[in-house]
Amino acid sequence: VGGNLESYRDGIDTQVPVIAEAVEMALHTKPSAMILAHSMDTFRGAMDGARLLQERLDERTHGVPLVLPSLAYLAALKALGLGPGARLAAITPYWPPEDAHVDAFFTSAGYKVTRVLGMKRQGAFAISATTAAELTAGLRELAKDSPDVIVQPGTNLASVKLAAEASAWLGIPVLPCNTVAYWYALRTIGVM
Repeated sequence: VGGNLESYRDGIDTQVPVIAEAVEMALHTKPSAMILAHSMDTFRGAMDGARLLQERLDERTHGVPLVLPSLAYLAALKALGLGPGARLAAITPYWPPEDAHVDAFFTSAGYKVTRVLGMKRQGAFAISATTAAELTAGLRELAKDSPDVIVQPGTNLASVKLAAEASAWLGIPVLPCNTVAYWYALRTIGVM
């Protein structure tokens, strides 16, 4: 796993200003709900940052629910009976700067973060090319710390099927970002 940290940081800084514009463009499709699929932005600034981002974007959605993956995780953890104080590990496609945001977010929500394992992927294509074997190795490594749950922030990291399987063989819930965000969006609009 590798890449260039400076290039990665430059990519992060250029994403945030376009989110509000993208939200407004998506409204033309008249959605029932929207999910901010660039999940790393939703972890920045810990709980306060996520709430502020939610407020700022809600001002532009004209009442259409907008799901932030970070806040969706909190709802999913609560639904599983894993509230503040639970031991949580995370596997991400990110580099240490973003991993620190994931750690700070869950810590600020009251979780005991055992470890954040960043896979240091260099952009969207590299994230999507992550193999099941690489994810499996990371999940097994995190399980050694005996967390109550493993979360997987990063919407471009395809792990839905593997996470379901890993939950069974690890004996620990593994919550991929996409499953959590879709579940919460459906709950938000009354489907589940």
